[in-house]
Amino acid sequence: VLALFGAIYASIKAVVQTDVPHLIAYTGVAFYSILWWHIASVGRMAPAAVVYAGAVLLVIVGMLLAWDRVRVRYGNLDLTKIAGLAQPMPKFALCLALLVMAAVGLPPFGLFFGYVGLLLSLSAMSGGMVIVLLTWFGLSWCLFKLMQRVLFGPHRADLRYDDLRPTEIAAIAMILLLLVSLSVVPHGWLNA
Repeated sequence: VLALFGAIYASIKAVVQTDVPHLIAYTGVAFYSILWWHIASVGRMAPAAVVYAGAVLLVIVGMLLAWDRVRVRYGNLDLTKIAGLAQPMPKFALCLALLVMAAVGLPPFGLFFGYVGLLLSLSAMSGGMVIVLLTWFGLSWCLFKLMQRVLFGPHRADLRYDDLRPTEIAAIAMILLLLVSLSVVPHGWLNA
């Protein structure tokens, strides 16, 4: 019950955020509340839960790293102060879009396989599963809204745009590669 309450509360808080680090943090709390609910329902840490936990950690770290690159360049702006980064910063736009796709659980990223594994390991549909699905859809909408607000729309003429450097791209690319590699890890390796 506490896990489901945490998932609902964190997803509602994420939806109303305009401060990106807080939005990412509440998204992480909601994702981990889903994990907590699964462990409480099943009574053990299944291999799919390990994949899910690792993928959520990588997604949150990747999104915070990507946003930190914007914060370093322009200060701590909220979602209402910066937009339209796709055209002047295409490398950043690609990295953020891939991280959002990983966060909402699209294949080939590990979060998809972990999330599906969590849901399939339960024997029956329950009220808790309905709340988890609604939480997931709410978080997906929130993350797509983040991507839409940051990447699209009119960009500010008063800012000098500086796209990601190769070392910054490499750090985010490593996180994305780890997320993809979680989808191909044999679950037998995680049983131990």
